[in-house]
Amino acid sequence: MTCKLLLSIILTSIFLVKIPQKAFAQTQHPFLIVKASDFASLRNRTLQSPWREMKDDAVATCQNTVYDLSNPPIGGKKSFTMRDIMSSCSLAFILDQNNQEVYKQKLVESYPKWSDILNFQHPPDGNIVYSQDAYVYPATAFFHSILALDVIHDSLNSQDLLDSEYWLTQEYNHYYNAFSDKPPLWESTQIIWSLYLGKKGDDPYIRVLLNGGRRPGDSRPITGFMPELVARISPDGVYYEGPGYGYVAWGHNRDERTMLPDVLEFTGVDNRYYNNSRFKNLHEWLYGYASTPFAVEASFGDTSDYYPLWSFGNGSRLIESAHIAGANQYSNLAGQYAYWKWQTASRLRPDLDLGFKGRLINYVLLRDNSVAQKPESRIFPNGGSFFLESNSVDGSLYGVLWNVNIPNPNSPEFHMHDDINSVYIAGYGEPLLVNGGFGGASTNAGADSCPDYLPQNQRYTPNYLSHRAVSNNTALINYQIGNPLDPSNVNDHQGKSGLGIIEGITGGLFDYASGNSGSALPNGTHIRNFVFIHPQDSKNGYFALFDEVTATSSGVTNIVLHPNSETTSVVTDKAEYLAPLGTNVFNNSMAGISLFLGTQPQQVDILNGVLCHWDNYDERKSIIGKYLFSTYQLDSDNKKNIVTVLFPTDANHLKPQMNRLQGNNYSGAELIHGGGVNDFLLESKGNNLITYQGASFQGPAAIFRKNNQSLNFYFVRKGRSFSYGSERIGFESTQDLSIHLKGTNGKFYSGSENDITIYYPGIMGLLIDNLSPTVLTSGNGFVRIRVAEGNHTISITTPTTTQTITPTQTVFPGDANGDGKVDGADYVIWLNHYNQNVGGASNGDFNNNGRVDGADYVIWLTNYI
Repeated sequence: MTCKLLLSIILTSIFLVKIPQKAFAQTQHPFLIVKASDFASLRNRTLQSPWREMKDDAVATCQNTVYDLSNPPIGGKKSFTMRDIMSSCSLAFILDQNNQEVYKQKLVESYPKWSDILNFQHPPDGNIVYSQDAYVYPATAFFHSILALDVIHDSLNSQDLLDSEYWLTQEYNHYYNAFSDKPPLWESTQIIWSLYLGKKGDDPYIRVLLNGGRRPGDSRPITGFMPELVARISPDGVYYEGPGYGYVAWGHNRDERTMLPDVLEFTGVDNRYYNNSRFKNLHEWLYGYASTPFAVEASFGDTSDYYPLWSFGNGSRLIESAHIAGANQYSNLAGQYAYWKWQTASRLRPDLDLGFKGRLINYVLLRDNSVAQKPESRIFPNGGSFFLESNSVDGSLYGVLWNVNIPNPNSPEFHMHDDINSVYIAGYGEPLLVNGGFGGASTNAGADSCPDYLPQNQRYTPNYLSHRAVSNNTALINYQIGNPLDPSNVNDHQGKSGLGIIEGITGGLFDYASGNSGSALPNGTHIRNFVFIHPQDSKNGYFALFDEVTATSSGVTNIVLHPNSETTSVVTDKAEYLAPLGTNVFNNSMAGISLFLGTQPQQVDILNGVLCHWDNYDERKSIIGKYLFSTYQLDSDNKKNIVTVLFPTDANHLKPQMNRLQGNNYSGAELIHGGGVNDFLLESKGNNLITYQGASFQGPAAIFRKNNQSLNFYFVRKGRSFSYGSERIGFESTQDLSIHLKGTNGKFYSGSENDITIYYPGIMGLLIDNLSPTVLTSGNGFVRIRVAEGNHTISITTPTTTQTITPTQTVFPGDANGDGKVDGADYVIWLNHYNQNVGGASNGDFNNNGRVDGADYVIWLTNYI
């Protein structure tokens, strides 16, 4: 009691808010994230998995976790211990009625231990500490402590309630008087305590905290919780600072900010989150696209090169976040992606027991119908393109073109890198083409020097990692590196924002996206066209770059590629390079990547560059990789188009023979897959008709596959024509058109209204977006139509594709038994065939892809009557 009184005197002298003399009034508790009327239904959940195991974990954690007063609360460990006690014991209190007094007593005895954290935050010398350990980590513990007190509030006697609220008031005051840092952490601490006190959405201080302004009697501006949240997220959901801090902010140990929306929604104080497309897209991006199919983060911004979602750091694992359980609040798809990623990590690391933790908010938010769903390739126009094989498994190919478009120049950049138009590739269970990485950020200069196991004068500087494009898979113009540890900033990228993805095509067996550098380069523009040719025709999949550089003056352009390898070697000088996997292996030591330069460079240098990993998290470490720095002479018009093939390999997926193609006004690559299957990738100026191997095209880029002498597929970027064969297959257009066609089906993008003519032997008609368009003219082997600006699907009707149509009854998506309604009987049919490779709506395969899975469940749920 003496220590408590002494601390009260110290803290009261510096806090603006008075210490309460009686328990705060609120009509009824709990109400923040659960109500007492919910307790019975929550207990009933324990009759089945995973809630049964979550209850067991909550009880065990509550009983066995000890807050140790003997050591100072540094490193965040004590804050996380406090968090775990509060969250597990409050859940155990709800679920285990027979032992409620035990859990309540553990909580009551834990609240006074906040004095330990408070003494660390407010040392005897009077210099208040606002470090990570004293500011960031305690905020999460504070959040969960309030939720726990809300749960047990009505069961406490007046003295226990008074004492518990006393200590939380002290911690609230610590933040009340602090500067607003680590946004929106500060606003979060003020909001959650104000809500506990019974303040509503119409309270003036709550409104300021949510939306910005100034609090009464204080001149300091408050940015606001909502403005701070959205400042770091693109309108389509990509976290500007990269996957690393996207996961840290929304799926790690920052619950005070990222779980607060759940409290605001539950209480009805602010319902702008679950139905907000920005947050919906964020959760879909975070769990569907920001990491590889084998659950390793893609390295953009401050993201370690080798960070799996199961790594343990700062008191938790990303894959055990409450957001795995709660993502479904934002969209069914987000929840299904999160469940898929959790299943993946659990399967890859069964030794870690990655079950759902028995924590209050996890338990409350987890739905009882969670279904795993694998993502399909997707373009986020303001963040990047994320390409995946359909029905991805752990070893599937995965590629990203990163290009964040930040409309607000004052948006945060601290954790961002100079990586506009950089790419990342993973495949066969391993990262294969990575970016500079991240090993922590302890100064205002950005990322820490790396690797930390070398002497300081041998490390790569914060400039190299945070502020130099050469550390990433980018393009530069007239750039000279200088000091490799601290490269020159002359002609380096000048900004960390581009214009985003300006056009693209996804779906089926081919993906394409085009990123515009905008003002990122000081001396020109870089258009990067990223292509993924999916595995098909019994041939392996691969990626390609079609780079289009326009400089403001003559000289050279540089393409930088960082394979995940310490032994990148020359196969053919200035043409082909092989990069076997380096030291850090996840699943497949035989994986690697082959890099083929289809366009002739002036010079290729193999240089040392760090691939940085924050080794606080697991056994992996940073390595010194060998990267390609290729130099190309600009053409007389100060432009250069460049073709590069990026071919993932392992023991079961060998690279094909690759040859350089070069002629008048074109260059590129030929891939000889074997069995008569050859691919041709060509660039040109786009002004002239280019003819090669029986195909002619006009456009800056084209790809076509031949199976012996038959055309298998073709792609043209922003072109006006393609033609193959005596019975012509191809197109003509009056405006630029990007189109991919395989057989009689494909997709295209037009930047404006466009008259296009489709040529195909025996063509009878077209379907555009599954509708019959108005035909402008037609004849033997062609149909001409007018299309609107945007993305479209296309299907060619021929005598072999036309079917006799007979009247049928109306079919409702999700109606398995054909009774004209979508109900529980159809769900049972879906459930009985779940995870089976069977087709047809009568078996629950509502999207007719030959497999009954989560996507079919979504169709049933959407149409459920």
